[in-house]
Amino acid sequence: MAKAPLKGLPPIVDHSPRVLVLGSFPSVISRKKKEYYANPRNYFWEIISWVVGERPPITYRQKRELLKKHKIGLWDIVGSCCVEGAQDNMIRSPVLNDIAGLLTKSPNIKAVFLGGKKAYSLFKRQYPDLKLPCQCLPSTSPANASQSLRAKKTEWGKIKNA
Repeated sequence: MAKAPLKGLPPIVDHSPRVLVLGSFPSVISRKKKEYYANPRNYFWEIISWVVGERPPITYRQKRELLKKHKIGLWDIVGSCCVEGAQDNMIRSPVLNDIAGLLTKSPNIKAVFLGGKKAYSLFKRQYPDLKLPCQCLPSTSPANASQSLRAKKTEWGKIKNA
């Protein structure tokens, strides 16, 4: 018997973001806690804090406020899917979020950044002619051990110039 698709998290897009960061789909821990990048081994919050020049937030409320303060929107490209575990290569039957609708409602977004190759490939397949700059950044997941934290920070630093 097939398992029912799992649902992702709502976007964080208050206060007219200037950039949009899209991941692939929330991990098991993130879905359980209903928080983006809830796995303590994921470097997302440390990297974003470094990008904006602030200390890493502790609570989820502080994390959301950090994004809003620096006009960074956050969502996932996949709204629902079947997935075993947390690996992007295990995503099956993805139903994509309405990114075009979000961009229409948030006209101040000037660039889209995709956290990882899976998010990037799904996005480019769905929106091949998007007129905004779009860039793939390395995954902040602990599963992406091919790059050092320093290298990831350097790549993610491109958000500053968007």
